[in-house]
Amino acid sequence: MMHLRSIIIRMLDFYRRAWQAFLAGFLVALGLCIQVIIYLTDKWYIGILVISLAILALICLIVALMGLYYDYLDARKKAKQEKKEVDRKALRESVKRLNPKYTDKQIDTWINGK
Repeated sequence: MMHLRSIIIRMLDFYRRAWQAFLAGFLVALGLCIQVIIYLTDKWYIGILVISLAILALICLIVALMGLYYDYLDARKKAKQEKKEVDRKALRESVKRLNPKYTDKQIDTWINGK
């Protein structure tokens, strides 16, 4: 079960890093699909090519949207973490001003509640 989880985590990481490439692939495949439809509509095998390109475009679009979504979630998590650190630092300074005799350990205990 852990092996499957690590595979999924790696795939999601790949989506986060490469979603722009899949979006570009979607646009290229869609453009080729439209071009093939316009120029070569009288051949029977062109239908297979158009369907294949449409499937490729759909797959690229799905992967690009997944990557964009996970990239957005990572950016929100990072922003929240940065805000949390800034708030914690401001709280620490406030406690130091209110109680200048507190040691760092006492301030940490006061802030974390432990």
